[in-house]
Order: sequence, then structure tokens, then C-alpha cells
Amino acid sequence: MLRKVSRFWEPEAWEPMNLSYSLTVACRFIVGAILLFGAVGKISHLRDFRKILNAYRILPSVATPLMFVLLVALEFASGFGALVPKAAPSAALIGACLLLLFGLSVAVNLVRGRRELACGCFGKASKTIS
Repeated sequence: MLRKVSRFWEPEAWEPMNLSYSLTVACRFIVGAILLFGAVGKISHLRDFRKILNAYRILPSVATPLMFVLLVALEFASGFGALVPKAAPSAALIGACLLLLFGLSVAVNLVRGRRELACGCFGKASKTIS
């Protein structure tokens, strides 16, 4: 069955399903852009981000290079996948796992009383965790 394509100025284009879909697409693009921007920031500030990873003291310093590559690759894949409709569900799962990992890392260091650490969200030391 063919579905009539409506223009945004036509009344049927503002049905709840279409508006919901539009909001979903907009959110996917915003989250995808944030993740891609974060991955590019980490790549462009390699040394700073490696220092930040070491400062969190979650992993042994030997594992930092591998974790750096893994985090950036997953963040880039998740951001790019959010922009591709067929990859969006798996990209959302990867992104959610990354955000959980980042949140747990910050929480562990806050419990340790270490509030002077840089966030590392976009690769460069800009804001401290709080």
C-alpha cells in the first residue's frame, strides 16, 4: 500500500505519529552530533585525553592506550550510527553503555574525594567533575 507523502504545511503532516517521528530524528541527530564532536575532540587532543584517562585511576596505566582507542572508536561508531536509521538501535545501546561507563568513572572518583579531575568529555581538560 502506498502512503501519501505530505508536506509540513499540510494538516495531515502534523499528526502525532509524524511529529513523534520528527522529534525522534531530531534527537538522534543531536545525540549523534554530540558523540561525534566528543570523539573528534578526543582524537584532536590525544595527549590531554590520555592524561585524563590516567588521572581517573580506574585502569592500570598499561591499559590506557587500548582503552583510549576503544573508547574513541565506540564513541565515533555510536555517534555515526545515531545518524543512520538502520544502525540507530545498536548505536543507542553502545551510546548508553558508554554514558554508563563515563558516569560510573566519575562517580567512583567523586566517592574517592577526587573532585579536581578534568571531565574529558571533549578531549581537553576544560571543566572539573562535580
